[in-house]
Amino acid sequence: MAYYARISDNKMEVLIEGQSGLRRQREVLIGQELIDFIYFDLKNLNEALDHAYSFAAHVKNPDFEGILGRLDTQNIYLRFFVELFFDTIINHKPNTKAGFEALRSQYPQEIAFLEQNSEKFKNVSYRTISKPFLIGIFSVHAMGMQSFMKQQLEFCVEGENDEKYKQLLPIERLYIYEQWRKSKGEQPLYFETDTFFSRLVISESISTDEDFSIEGLADKLKKQKPQIAEMAVLPTGWALMRFELMKMISQSVPIKKCSNCERYFILGGRSDIAYCPRPLADQPGKTCQDVGALNKYMDKVHADPIRKEFHKAYKRNHSRVRVGTMTQTEFLEWSDEAREKRDQCIAGSLDKDEFMEWVNRDRRYRRR
Repeated sequence: MAYYARISDNKMEVLIEGQSGLRRQREVLIGQELIDFIYFDLKNLNEALDHAYSFAAHVKNPDFEGILGRLDTQNIYLRFFVELFFDTIINHKPNTKAGFEALRSQYPQEIAFLEQNSEKFKNVSYRTISKPFLIGIFSVHAMGMQSFMKQQLEFCVEGENDEKYKQLLPIERLYIYEQWRKSKGEQPLYFETDTFFSRLVISESISTDEDFSIEGLADKLKKQKPQIAEMAVLPTGWALMRFELMKMISQSVPIKKCSNCERYFILGGRSDIAYCPRPLADQPGKTCQDVGALNKYMDKVHADPIRKEFHKAYKRNHSRVRVGTMTQTEFLEWSDEAREKRDQCIAGSLDKDEFMEWVNRDRRYRRR
C-alpha cells in the first residue's frame, strides 16, 4: 500500500492506495498530522490494535479497508501502524517459525524492550506468541517513532536558543542531527528511503479502449474533467513521516511550544500566539488557549492595582450572590457600574483614590 502526497502552499494532501483504488485523506497544514502523532495517546493505538487482532482472528473475509478508512479520520500514522499490524498477522504469520524469525529480525529493539520490562514476555517463541506480545511490539515501535521525531523537531526548533546553532537555518540543524546520528553508527531508520519519486495522479479512473486513441482520451478528459496533479509517491508510512518532516522544516512552517502544555503546535495565523488549541486533559471542555486568556488577564490584574482592586471586589460580591445576601440583579447592576468606573480610572478620567473608595465602600444588602 502506497501513499501519494501533494504540497500546495502550506497544506499537504494525501491519497492512500488500497485494494479499491486511491482514497483521499483530508487536506491539512503541513506538519499537523506529524505533530498530532508525536503527542498521540498510545492507549488509543493499543485499543485499535486489539480490535484489529480480534477482527482478523474471528471475522471471515474481514473488510480491512473499512477499519483502516475509519482510522484515517483520527491520524494517518495511527492508520499506518494498524496497517503494519494487519500485514504482520495476516501475511507474515508470526505463529510460524519463519514468521517469528522475520518478526524478530524487523523489530529487534522493540522485542528486547518487552523482554526486559515484563516477565511474561521472556522466552516467547512462535509456539507461545500471544496477542499482548504482538500489540506490545507495535505499541513500543510507535512510541519509539514518537520519541525520535520529537527529538528531531526539538533540535530544529529549539536550536535557535542555543548559541552554537542559532545562526543556522532549521534545515541545516536537521542535517547536523542526521549526520551526528550516523556518525554514532546507528542503523538507518525504517522511514529513511531513497525511493521517493513523483507521478501524475488522476482523481478518477478513465477507461481507455484497447486501441489507444489520443483523441478519444482527450474527449473523455474534457467530458469528465478529473483533477490531475503531480504527487510524491511514498511506499510506506515511514516514508510519509520522513517526507512530512522534511517539508515542514524546509518550508519553515511556523512552530511554537505551548506555554501551558509545552507541546509543539503550528501557528495558523498570528505569530504572537503562545497557547495551543488542544483540550485540557482534566477539563476536555476547555483548551490551553482558554487557560492562556485567563493567565493574561490575571497578569494584568496583579500588575495593576486598579484591576486588582476591581477583581477582589468582584469576587467578594459574587460570593454574596452565592450566600444570598445580594441578588443576581443587584450584582449585575453593580458589576456594570464597577467596570465603567474601572475603565474611567485606567483612562485617567476618574481619580484613583475616588475609585478605590467607591469599590470598597460598605454596602448593606437585605438577606433575600
